[in-house]
Amino acid sequence: MSWQKQVSSSVIKRILIVTMIFITFTLGVVGLNANVNAQEDRFSCTSAILKDSYGVEGSGFRLTAEGSYIPFGATNWRHFDGNGNYSGTGITNVQGGFAKTNISGTYTVNPDCTVELNDATTSTTGVVRNFSQFGVIVDSGREILTLQTSPVDNVQTGIFKKVR
Repeated sequence: MSWQKQVSSSVIKRILIVTMIFITFTLGVVGLNANVNAQEDRFSCTSAILKDSYGVEGSGFRLTAEGSYIPFGATNWRHFDGNGNYSGTGITNVQGGFAKTNISGTYTVNPDCTVELNDATTSTTGVVRNFSQFGVIVDSGREILTLQTSPVDNVQTGIFKKVR
């Protein structure tokens, strides 16, 4: 009997040691994961995150004087200076009518990585339109997703992708 008690005691000790190692490892992984999540929560954006050039695609609908919506699309290039200003060029298609555009504007980046863009777009036909957009900076500044907030005659979304 003493041999069986000795073996049984040895097995119990090994089970306890393995259990303690498992608990220690699990707590370490959970603690490491909490630390990584805390670092992600501390991520903050500034204007400097947008210091580069972006290709931009925008599409949506524009309200006509008659009260109907017509489709439009735009593709342009914008350069952000990292200090709250941008400029660029592009082309717009409003219901089949094309116009080249020059764009200049300002932007404000919030710590939560949202951005407000305000620009003046001048077409080669001489039409000047002012736009405001709300956006979210994603993928460490490689993309910006936007929704136009002004003027209200447009329903437009846009995707800005960093030019590499």
